[in-house]
Amino acid sequence: MIKPVRRGLPNRQLVLVVDGGVAAVARALACVQHRVAMVSRGRWDAALDHPPGPQPQGKRAPTPLRGTRQRRLPGGAARSDTPWETVAVDGDGG
Repeated sequence: MIKPVRRGLPNRQLVLVVDGGVAAVARALACVQHRVAMVSRGRWDAALDHPPGPQPQGKRAPTPLRGTRQRRLPGGAARSDTPWETVAVDGDGG
């Protein structure tokens, strides 16, 4: 769906709103590739990981699928060094 809509509307900003069950990594990467913003529900207790680093030369093991664990969302929101941005949202006429 993303590809034909982007082809039909090449100069428009597209936002794809999906359910949490539909929001897969492959779909998110397709949105990035075709310059489409994707909005999805995220779990507050989700375990997020950094991308894996390069495989060491000569290591005979499967390539890692995940990198190191990122900090949890509640902990990141409570920290004073977390960058926040104030945004005014115009909705419903006011």
